[in-house]
Amino acid sequence: GPVIIAIGWASHVYGYDIHDNEFWLFGAILMAVGGVVTVIGRQALWRLLPAFIVLGFLIPVPGLIRMHVSVPLQTTMAFMTDQAAEVLGLSMDRSGNLLVVDGQPIEVAEACNGMRMVFALFLATYTFVFVNPLRASLRIFFLVTAPVLALFCNVLRMVPTVWLYGHASTETAELFHDAAGWAMVPLAFVLLMATINLLEWAGVETIAAPAGSKPAKPARRGDPAPWRLAGQWSMACLSVLLLLGVAS
Repeated sequence: GPVIIAIGWASHVYGYDIHDNEFWLFGAILMAVGGVVTVIGRQALWRLLPAFIVLGFLIPVPGLIRMHVSVPLQTTMAFMTDQAAEVLGLSMDRSGNLLVVDGQPIEVAEACNGMRMVFALFLATYTFVFVNPLRASLRIFFLVTAPVLALFCNVLRMVPTVWLYGHASTETAELFHDAAGWAMVPLAFVLLMATINLLEWAGVETIAAPAGSKPAKPARRGDPAPWRLAGQWSMACLSVLLLLGVAS
C-alpha cells in the first residue's frame, strides 16, 4: 500500500510540475488505490483488480490522441449512416463527413462521431462481463468487440437523428439525439444478454467452471505474532504519513 501511494505521489507531483493532467490524475488514483490496499490487504488488489483497472477511465483522453481518432471516426460514421439510410430506403447524400438530407446539410461533428458512445458502451460491456460469471474467452471476446457494438448503436441513433435534422426543427433533432444517447446504454445490455442467450441456445458453454474448492486452513491458535502486528501497523502509519504529506 505505501509503495503504491509513493508511486502515485511521484506521478501526481510530476504531472503538476509539467502541467500534464494525465500524470496528475493517474497519481491521484494510485494514491487512492494505495490507501485501499493498505486497509484491506494486497489480496483484495487481485480480487478487485477489474474494479481498480476501470478507474483508469477517470483519466481523460489526451487531446492529441482524441484529434487523431475523432477525424477519421467522423468520416467512418458518416459513411455507415449513409449506408444504413440507403438500406432503409431513406434519401441521403454524403460528401466526406457531410450528410445532405432534403437539401439540408448536416455535418457529423465530434459530438456525433461515436467516440463518447465507444467509451460509454465499453464501460457497460466491462461491467456486464465481470458481473456475470462468464468464461475468460467470452469476456475477452465481448471486450474486444465492444467498439463494434458502440458503432452499431451509434448508427441506430444517427439515422433517425439525421433524418430529423432534415425534416424537423433543430431543437427536435437535438432532443432526440440526446435522448437516444441515453437509451443506447440499456439497449447495449439487452444486446449482450441476447447474445449470451443465443450462444447458450446454440450449445456453447458460457459460464465459467467453478474453481475447485480448497481445504480450509486450520484456524490459528493464540494471538497473532507480535512481528505481524508491528508490520501491519507500520504500513498503516506510513500510508497515513504519505497521505498527510500530499495534503500539506
